[in-house]
Amino acid sequence: MTEFMAAIAGLRRATQHYEGTLGLIIEGDSMVTINRISRILAGCSSGQHESLTARLMKDFPRVDLSLVDRMANSATDHLAKNACYFGFDWVWGMPLTQALSLILTHDANFL
Repeated sequence: MTEFMAAIAGLRRATQHYEGTLGLIIEGDSMVTINRISRILAGCSSGQHESLTARLMKDFPRVDLSLVDRMANSATDHLAKNACYFGFDWVWGMPLTQALSLILTHDANFL
């Protein structure tokens, strides 16, 4: 449920900046969350959180889902923690920190 709620928070944030985007990619290492969002995209869901998620996703021309191996997901986890604890926003073209570069190298070994 935590990862699903994080996906909703990410969707809320993305809708603030979606104008002109071609689509949205939702990646996660929780098969339960990816399957739940997939059912929502297919129109096979009910409930308050699902309805909110469907409304948020309808504004994007395309939504793709990707299940990522948990061992190759450390960089995402690192960025998410920074966003939660420090209000960090990733901006396209921003240089990588040394810590993130090392984490990406580690993650690449599991792809």
